[in-house]
Amino acid sequence: MPAVTHTPHIIENAQMSIDGSTYGGAIDSVKHAITFATHEFVGINGESQPVVGKKRHKAELTLGQDFDDTSLMAVLIDRHGQTANVVFSPIGEGTGQPTITGTVVLAAVSEIGGKAGELGGTGTTLAFKGEPAIVWAT
Repeated sequence: MPAVTHTPHIIENAQMSIDGSTYGGAIDSVKHAITFATHEFVGINGESQPVVGKKRHKAELTLGQDFDDTSLMAVLIDRHGQTANVVFSPIGEGTGQPTITGTVVLAAVSEIGGKAGELGGTGTTLAFKGEPAIVWAT
């Protein structure tokens, strides 16, 4: 059996674009989450049959608060419920780099404001419409 190499990566030099505008400087965390239901049917004969449901994809973002009318926070609030095309490059852009590309439903940020003297942060979750295209690094 061949040994498969493993190359861990630090999430840095990442980029995320929404409808062609890049927001890498506004986002401090993007997590692509895949959820699905798992079930097990057990017949009266004692045999079990595992069943795995359809995958659902979402992008969980945390970002800094910025009150400029072109900021990511403003886009998410103003376009809440609208669809957008996204591209996430987790370890840098360019030929051979991995990407996750798809259509999401934009959602407003979860909170505005914060503690005095601290940077304001917020977050949101963007649900993919269907499955995104995942291109693995080469």
